[in-house]
Amino acid sequence: MPQNDTGHDVFISYSTKNQKTADALCQFLEERTIRCWIAPRNIPKGEEYEDVIVQAIEDAKFFVLVFSDCAQQSKWVKREVRRADAKDKIIIPFKIEDCQMEGGMILHLEGLQWVDAIPQPGEVLNEMAAAELADCILAQMTPVSTEQPDGDTEGNILPVPPSQSAAPADASNPESKESDWAALLAVQPQFADRRGWSGLNGRDWTMLLRGQPQFADRCNWKKLDGHDWAWLLREQPQFADLCNWKKLDVLDWSFLLKVQPQFANKCYLSHLEDLSGKGWQLLSGLLPQLFGKH
Repeated sequence: MPQNDTGHDVFISYSTKNQKTADALCQFLEERTIRCWIAPRNIPKGEEYEDVIVQAIEDAKFFVLVFSDCAQQSKWVKREVRRADAKDKIIIPFKIEDCQMEGGMILHLEGLQWVDAIPQPGEVLNEMAAAELADCILAQMTPVSTEQPDGDTEGNILPVPPSQSAAPADASNPESKESDWAALLAVQPQFADRRGWSGLNGRDWTMLLRGQPQFADRCNWKKLDGHDWAWLLREQPQFADLCNWKKLDVLDWSFLLKVQPQFANKCYLSHLEDLSGKGWQLLSGLLPQLFGKH
């Protein structure tokens, strides 16, 4: 990735007190082919910060805010958020601290879907949350067909946080994308009888059932892949009896078991055979549960 930006997808906004996390997040996204703009790296020498930052926000499709109490107190961050909102950018708060929104941030961020990214002690970056963010951005960057096959879906893409400026899906319009339809039902379940269900893919069902589990009897469970199951069971563990555990890979298991360790006895030890160093690090805190139950 060149230092002087020639095109980017994401503008990363952060407080300088969170620079290590912001830099790690930038590297993580760029390793997944997502082009990032971040200060001070992408500010050419001799240029005015204000001018360059304004243009960088306008050129980006996504505005990722590394949200912390320091960030919402920062005058620079506040200005960047206001600019991104004014330009109708897709704002994705990446929440690294358990703190409440205050002041003007409420006007710009309230109602947006967050990425919960509070790191574990000793971590600079919550890589599971960073992976969720990357999936969201990549899915939004890639056009999705409105016609979905009946078989299993491929890939590990999660639902995309809706654009702050995007109009809600029209429940009576058959041309609405299925992902929009699932997003609408997640917050407005009263429209459930307005359209069919066959077009929803695995990530659509995951997004919907995490918030509206009463629709489970309509779900085609074959469409959920391992990533979908890990996300769903973190919040709705009552669906465990329906899960095809063989679909979960090492990353899926590490992500799930950090929140729902009671499923350790479902994990196939064969999944551990090809662990990289990072994989062992992810599972290091879970090894007592895994080996204690086999």
